[in-house]
Amino acid sequence: MTRRQKLTWFALGALVSGIASSAVVLLDRPEPSALAPTDYLVLIEPTAEMSGQEPAGVGFIAERTGQLLQDCGAWYFETTPTLNHRMATADLPFVRENLPALACVYAGIAAEGIEHRIESRATTDFDAVRASQRRSAALPSAATP
Repeated sequence: MTRRQKLTWFALGALVSGIASSAVVLLDRPEPSALAPTDYLVLIEPTAEMSGQEPAGVGFIAERTGQLLQDCGAWYFETTPTLNHRMATADLPFVRENLPALACVYAGIAAEGIEHRIESRATTDFDAVRASQRRSAALPSAATP
């Protein structure tokens, strides 16, 4: 075997091992999480002492804050009930569909003196929510003959 043939086989081996190692890196790469962290604006439901309403028991849902988000046209939000150690909240994710409602929500927070905070958490697959809404919008309504 000549020197040229040896170098050719050496280069070919290097090429094959480079392709193989690149393929392993590409195939072994973890998929991006469908539940990537999302920032939420968390509105804390005013307590009875603050609002003058009747006391809310365990299981009370975020009624006033949820209504504020609905009135402002929020696309998607979650409400949580009162638990033993936690007040009821309405959680508005910072996703593009909710951006038009943010100015209204912040104005409502200021006007009503609602406590709020921002949290980052991985809870909802918004692409699945969007797809579900597109599918339900495409279905014919039951009232249509």
